Amino acid sequence: AEALQKDVEEAELPKFNLGCGLCYDDKGFTDALFNKCDWYEEYTYERCLAAPTFNTNGHGALDACCACGGGTSEGCEGPYYIQNVYDDLYILILYGQVRPPFALLYTRAINQAALKIKDLGSDTYAIGSDYY
Repeated sequence: AEALQKDVEEAELPKFNLGCGLCYDDKGFTDALFNKCDWYEEYTYERCLAAPTFNTNGHGALDACCACGGGTSEGCEGPYYIQNVYDDLYILILYGQVRPPFALLYTRAINQAALKIKDLGSDTYAIGSDYY
């Protein structure tokens, strides 16, 4: 049992996109050399380092392009429904009075299936439920 627990603790967790927290480049941005944000995605370090040289009217890739740390994004905190992509079922987390939390799959997005997502930073999120 200890070996299994150790394997679980050391396992690399799969990464998935919650559909929130995505970054979007500012539409219509071009720098002084008419480069768009996609130009900064290649050789990101070098190009973003030089980006202030190509600012126009005080605005540049550092503000407009996700590759350089700019752009706009929405946070992930709040209630979400997480749907299983294989069979369209929703994940439902329940807390028992006697046993620890457990997950179920449900056929539709009911209130009890609304999950709370909290941004812990560094692309790490805690997922839980307020339903008891």
